[in-house]
Amino acid sequence: MKPFRVVLVSPNEGFVPDQYYAPTEHLGLAYLAATLRQAGFPVHLIDAYALNLPYDGTLAEVVAAAPDVVGFTAEYNTFEHAMRMARAVRDALPRAVICVGGEHATFAADQVLAENPCIDVLVRGEGEQTLVEVAEGLLAGRAPEATSGAWFRRGPDVMRNPDRPAITDLDTLPFPARDTLDRCLERGMRPALSILGSRGCHGRCSFCNAHRFFNLGGGRSWRSRTAKNVVDELGALLHRYQDRGIYDVVYFADENFVGPGRSGLERAGVLADEIVARGVRVSFEIFCRADSFDGQEWAVQKLAAAGLRSALVGLESGDQGRLRGMKKGTTVDQNLRTIELFAKYHVVTSSSGFLMFNPYSTLDELAKNARFLMAVGQATMYNMSLRVLLYPGIQFTAELGRDGLLLPGFGHRNVAGYRFRDARVQVMAEALSSVERALVLREDATHRYIDLQTAAFLRHLETVGRRRGVEGALAGVRAARRRANAVSYRAFMRALRLAERGWEDDAFARLQGYYRSSLPPALDAVNEAFEEFLRRVEAAVDAGGATSGAEGN
Repeated sequence: MKPFRVVLVSPNEGFVPDQYYAPTEHLGLAYLAATLRQAGFPVHLIDAYALNLPYDGTLAEVVAAAPDVVGFTAEYNTFEHAMRMARAVRDALPRAVICVGGEHATFAADQVLAENPCIDVLVRGEGEQTLVEVAEGLLAGRAPEATSGAWFRRGPDVMRNPDRPAITDLDTLPFPARDTLDRCLERGMRPALSILGSRGCHGRCSFCNAHRFFNLGGGRSWRSRTAKNVVDELGALLHRYQDRGIYDVVYFADENFVGPGRSGLERAGVLADEIVARGVRVSFEIFCRADSFDGQEWAVQKLAAAGLRSALVGLESGDQGRLRGMKKGTTVDQNLRTIELFAKYHVVTSSSGFLMFNPYSTLDELAKNARFLMAVGQATMYNMSLRVLLYPGIQFTAELGRDGLLLPGFGHRNVAGYRFRDARVQVMAEALSSVERALVLREDATHRYIDLQTAAFLRHLETVGRRRGVEGALAGVRAARRRANAVSYRAFMRALRLAERGWEDDAFARLQGYYRSSLPPALDAVNEAFEEFLRRVEAAVDAGGATSGAEGN
């Protein structure tokens, strides 16, 4: 090992609701750790976000490691925590070189360096090769003057190297370090496995920067690992962790699981074939666009047979005009057909992406969105209160600037710093964002859990030929779920009518009271209907003489 110690940190934002969601490791940080180790550098990885570590404990761990280099990665929600810790590290370890990277730092590089003199080096875009070159240069006593992708300080000046071209062959990277999984298990947590099979996105959505981050210096907007390489890692992960109490769905963290055109879809099919051919038993979840699978039932069938259990589909809107305005490149009909196609193969879509509010929203558009969400069974208050955020690097910001909708305080530290064109929409959006967070999260988590479990048992019953005996109970679960959705839908539509006729805080307070009093018993009824469904499942399986149980959720 080289005598040059690196600490990599993903800071916590202070609260992670792990009672609802399984902690997942920061794969970007894990790839950096693995690449540095491959180059001979000792690395200590602290994923404070996944581990739910407090600020003081994380800082103490960084300082105790006595590193030569400290690298921070941070998203918008954790950026202020990262910079606060960077300043503290500078005070405690004045000789350490402090680096920062990630999407936020990449697209707000000038502002980040201007506001944070404690940062010595900023890594833009894909960071593996850049950070290794930075570390090797520092070990040899050199500044990263010729290191593509690195911005650094020389006295009072910031030196901006050209951006680094995208890594052509992702199979050449080592598998990411899994330190965080081991620490989660040691702490008694139930983490989820995650894997990255591709990088980038071929979409050009105006509210997203995914198509730019991984190829700043040139290269294809979407690149994939080979199916063999992905399944090699997947098999090794399952062999190492499957029996250690992990969450039983593997997350493909790809920005877009399916690449562009026919070849992108065929690659997804090859990956499914590889999983099946090698006998890897896995349940997994993906992120995808609605147009990727529209009319492509063969691909959904293959992936479902390989273990696809959940798809987070980028729906974004139920209004065709808004989809065009977002440069989404999809249609409302494609959204509906894709949801229906996934449902046919018991692939759950209840965590799909949706953006209810944006600065150009109209009240009529909001009503269309709510009706769309009700039609696809996703009318939760979580979905109906989400708004566009202007993260650094998105195209949408320039449009708002031209239309005078950016507020004076807008910037990379205030991504909600815009006004709505319709003041009535603004009042409604702000009011819905104040609805009791714990109840909103419970609603979202309940629907997702029930959907995943129900789909798993239906797959099992169809395998053993016993589904007919549970149809009544299944209808009960679906009816209870619709009634719970209807509570949130009615609350949203009442808020919409309130915005139309003139907002009254007292009236909205009564509306919130309706939501708080009506939703919990509706969710309880969903759980009770599901318990009845489970009893019918057990009876149906027993009657068929088969072993009960689903294959995982």
